[in-house]
Amino acid sequence: MIMETIRDLEKLLTERGRLSIIEIVYDAYAIDRLPSKLIFGVTASRILAPLARKLGANSAGCGVCYMSLKQLHDLLAQAGLEIVETRDFDDYRHPAPVKLGLHIRRIRPCLLWVRRIGEE
Repeated sequence: MIMETIRDLEKLLTERGRLSIIEIVYDAYAIDRLPSKLIFGVTASRILAPLARKLGANSAGCGVCYMSLKQLHDLLAQAGLEIVETRDFDDYRHPAPVKLGLHIRRIRPCLLWVRRIGEE
């Protein structure tokens, strides 16, 4: 679903067109995709839903997906797009035990400017 949307947007870009994306980015300590998998697992589980709610998630057991900047870079590249500029906003503050338990080094909103690969 995400890839379909990105590919649809890529088709709308003109030669000099740019796409602006604002995303909350979750960067890991060492294993890049681990926070995404852990967050999805906790928020998708009906058994863990009470715990997820206590940690601030309100997903009703359907699962939440966040990505690292590297994951976003790779996803966009698969659709023929490249990040040409990023702007990080202030980091979100979460309790250290939550961040450590989910292998999260840094959480922040990030503005990405994207274009077709090779376009000027």
